[in-house]
Amino acid sequence: MVSTGERSRGSGHRASMAWGLAFVCLGAVPPAPGGAQSLAAFGVRGGAGIDAGGRMVYDAQLGLADLSGSPAVEVAIRGLGEAFSTRSYETRRASLTFENYEEIRVWGIGLMADFLFRHSMESRGPYLMLGLGVGPLWYRGRLESTDPRVGEPLPTGGGFLEEEGVSVGSLLSAGLGQRLHRRVDLRAQATLMLLPSTDQREELELISMFTLTAGIRP
Repeated sequence: MVSTGERSRGSGHRASMAWGLAFVCLGAVPPAPGGAQSLAAFGVRGGAGIDAGGRMVYDAQLGLADLSGSPAVEVAIRGLGEAFSTRSYETRRASLTFENYEEIRVWGIGLMADFLFRHSMESRGPYLMLGLGVGPLWYRGRLESTDPRVGEPLPTGGGFLEEEGVSVGSLLSAGLGQRLHRRVDLRAQATLMLLPSTDQREELELISMFTLTAGIRP
């Protein structure tokens, strides 16, 4: 977990690209043609799922969809948490090999632009969704190593580092939905949160999860 200037510049560049792509997506909602009736629909959805390690995560969303075009476009505020990412690896110093275990917990709120294919107020049945978003990600990480030169000493030997904070990250999402009624649908989706590197953590973290949510439109 040693930072470099190059890694920091790279993470800032990725965050800037994510913001740019999100605004492009948000600007993709076409205005209704003259005389056409707006089909904007407000909706809420919520549910739960699992992260890559099988731990439970929660998923909630508040959004507004423009159903007048094809594909339909939904702009939403989405909250996710608590998701885990863990990994074990080895490092070498001279002729010595050390074991390392890293764990990070992430909560996130994202401004999402979701594209809904085969989705309209009148249709029922399955539909496809693809989404992109950006927003603050809260994280708490811990690294434990058998290397005593890492951070603070552990009673059992070796050392540990802890870090927590907030960073602007990206969210990528894809899923399948099922329209049950004009106002009710179910959606199964996979989401990937991209957490930039920090001063202590030089790697870009990818936190994945799978959730099932139910949506209601008044």
